Amino acid sequence: MIRYSNENDINNMTFLWNEAFGDSEEDIMFFINQKFKPQNTLVYDVDGKIASMLFLLEGNMRINNKTYPSYYLYAACTLNEYRGRGYMSLLLDFAKKTASDRG
Repeated sequence: MIRYSNENDINNMTFLWNEAFGDSEEDIMFFINQKFKPQNTLVYDVDGKIASMLFLLEGNMRINNKTYPSYYLYAACTLNEYRGRGYMSLLLDFAKKTASDRG
């Protein structure tokens, strides 16, 4: 199921991030401490295990001299054992709807 993350997910998110990208725990925690917002972190939860996740980083996009609020997708990844099941596609669709709903 898709849900927003919470503070209790940080250990599982760190494990997933490390498996997917090979970054150190120190580097991952730097990002978590600086940028993590539960309301902007989407996870696909399978029986209490985070199978897939992505972060929505807030930003702005400028088009034809007009500025629009936007999100940058960051650290989108899926545990090896859950790849190929469409979880990331579902998260991306949910992220698109979330961004649209938020304007």
